[in-house]
Amino acid sequence: MTTLFCLPFAGGNLSSFFFLKPYLPSHLRLEVLEYPGHGRRIKIPPLESLDEITEDLFVQLRSRVQGKYLLYGHSMGACMTYLLAERIYTSATTGPKHLVLSGHGPPGLRPKQPRHLLPRSDFLALIARVQGTPAEVLACQELLDFMEPVLRADFKAMDTYLRPALPPLPYPMAVLHGQDDPFTTRDEALSWQKLAGNTFTFEELSGGHFFIHDHPTRIAQVFAEISP
Repeated sequence: MTTLFCLPFAGGNLSSFFFLKPYLPSHLRLEVLEYPGHGRRIKIPPLESLDEITEDLFVQLRSRVQGKYLLYGHSMGACMTYLLAERIYTSATTGPKHLVLSGHGPPGLRPKQPRHLLPRSDFLALIARVQGTPAEVLACQELLDFMEPVLRADFKAMDTYLRPALPPLPYPMAVLHGQDDPFTTRDEALSWQKLAGNTFTFEELSGGHFFIHDHPTRIAQVFAEISP
């Protein structure tokens, strides 16, 4: 049995990867590492630093690793997957067999305008444009009031992260990119290659930022192809 550890996008949680479950092969066990303030950890204040989130994820992973595993992250989760893999590499913890990244370029690609500082109307318009928040949340003022601080914390962590250089890691890497993603360019997605180990694959699929929801069969097949 191989564990597939998934890291969510901004505002995401355990349920963010339920769409994959019916398509995964039987030898893959899906686990989700949730950030503070998200999902089952909703009562914990959200973190506003990628370094702090990385350390939190590392503690979670160490307590849950049993045998072989893969790491997968989408959007913000792609950045967290790399940073977690880096933290694993600098520790005595057994490393992942493969990294799978989608919906984002490497950490530190900062937007022209900090998203976490946008006025409320503009911020909510951005969330709607990303199309990752369920329609029932966008239509409910109470849910929006509840989720907005969590989303702003996630975006602040991403918007303010800055490092002069990122080291390449020895793990094989597969990168998936949506052809019509308005937030991540093809070149940004391809720039993961300089941080990959000896094995790097890149695949474009139709769709926007959340193209993964349009291709659950293919996404699951990628995991099946690389799992030990």
